Amino acid sequence: MHIHPVTFTSEHPGPKLLVTGAVHGDEICGPQAIAHILERFNSGELALEKGSVTFVQVCNPRAYEANKRFIECNLNRGFRRHEQPTMYEHHLMNELAPFLESCDVILDIHSYAAGGPTFAFRGEDELRMREEPFVPAAGLDHVIYGWNEAYAASGIIKDPADNFSVARYARTFGVIGITIECGQHRDSNATPIAIRAIEGMLSHCGLIADLKFTAPAELHRTRMKKAFYKSRAGVFEKQWRHLDKITHGEVIARFEDGEILTAPFTGRIVLPNANCAMGHEWFYVGVEE
Repeated sequence: MHIHPVTFTSEHPGPKLLVTGAVHGDEICGPQAIAHILERFNSGELALEKGSVTFVQVCNPRAYEANKRFIECNLNRGFRRHEQPTMYEHHLMNELAPFLESCDVILDIHSYAAGGPTFAFRGEDELRMREEPFVPAAGLDHVIYGWNEAYAASGIIKDPADNFSVARYARTFGVIGITIECGQHRDSNATPIAIRAIEGMLSHCGLIADLKFTAPAELHRTRMKKAFYKSRAGVFEKQWRHLDKITHGEVIARFEDGEILTAPFTGRIVLPNANCAMGHEWFYVGVEE
């Protein structure tokens, strides 16, 4: 299966926006939201005033069809072109790469396993002033960053290229934008949140007429500090939700061999995944800024 990009182009020059859905196949809000927006473009309800927008409704078709995060490897990790692709997702990376390299702005739509509030990821600090305005424009009031710092502190990923997400790969070509997490995978509110984000990005970039959304009054910030991988059998101490507060020394998880994982500082737990597979990211910890 291949990706099927759809592009709308104005007669007038302007930014090139790329909107991606289902980078992970079990995240359905992006494809549903993009389908809704495509219908409105095709009916003439929405029309570009300048620039262009490309939608990749389903970035990982086989995983989406199987309702799995990925088939052979995580499409949102270690993203690069592959001269000799050996896995299904490697072929998808080669198909997606030209679109990531040639756009100006990206909106990458996701959802997540644990319940909790919606939020956006931005790039590293040098991009703060250019990317943070996208967050309220997309209707969100919380931004998380420090992804690279968190992985470096984990001691797991040795090659920085192994941590290249779709958005981070695009940033190496001068692209700016955000990755949004619209809530839990099957939350009925996730698709409307994604629709609002697409509308807001189109409007904020000046591609369509100003929709005059009311932006959130305050933007909250969390800096990720460390990633924790699930190295062996264990369970969370309680049913953590994304951005729950944690206190220094508080027990977060217990391994079956009796070892415990405690909070290294007072802050917040980020994206806890109770059903995490061995060797994958179990949770992150961060601090409010």
